[in-house]
Order: sequence, then C-alpha cells, then structure tokens
Amino acid sequence: MDKAYFDEHFGPFYRINMMIITQTPGGNNTGTILTQPNLIAVLELMQRIEAIVVPNMEGGNGTLDDLCNKPVPGLGCMVQSILEFWQEDLALLQALHLIS
Repeated sequence: MDKAYFDEHFGPFYRINMMIITQTPGGNNTGTILTQPNLIAVLELMQRIEAIVVPNMEGGNGTLDDLCNKPVPGLGCMVQSILEFWQEDLALLQALHLIS
C-alpha cells in the first residue's frame, strides 16, 4: 500500500545505489582522495560498470541502461558524480593540471 501511495503521488519508485570510494588504510595517503590519478581510476571503474552486459530472462542481453533511473525521457541514466565537472571525459581529466 505504501508503494502504491508513493507511486501515485510522487511517480514510480526507484532504488538508489551508491558507490563510496575511500583510500586504503595504512597506504601513502596524501590527505585527500581527490587526486588526478584517483579520479581517473574512478572514471575507468564507472566506464567498466557501464559496459557490463548480462543475459536477461527474455534470451537477450541487459545493461545498466535497462535498470537505471531515467527521470527525464531521452537523457539517459541519472548519475551524480564529481566527475561531472569534467563531463566524465578522460581527456579533460587528464589535461587538468591543478590536481596532482
């Protein structure tokens, strides 16, 4: 009943998934995780996740695009990430010289 009420008043229900990135304990921590190499590694991880293809029950394949929240039709999955500052573009991230 709660889900039906939510869907009726606020739109279809969706789940939010989060990935939290931390530094390795005891490693050579610089005090911030926001370094260029770390951001590049996170971008590469996101790209690998987005490229995952699994078989579905209909005999075809499924991807993240089949499961993600798309609140605005035609604009793809809703992803919130600090990498949006660089349009999730590896070349822009690599060209940045302010982060070491």
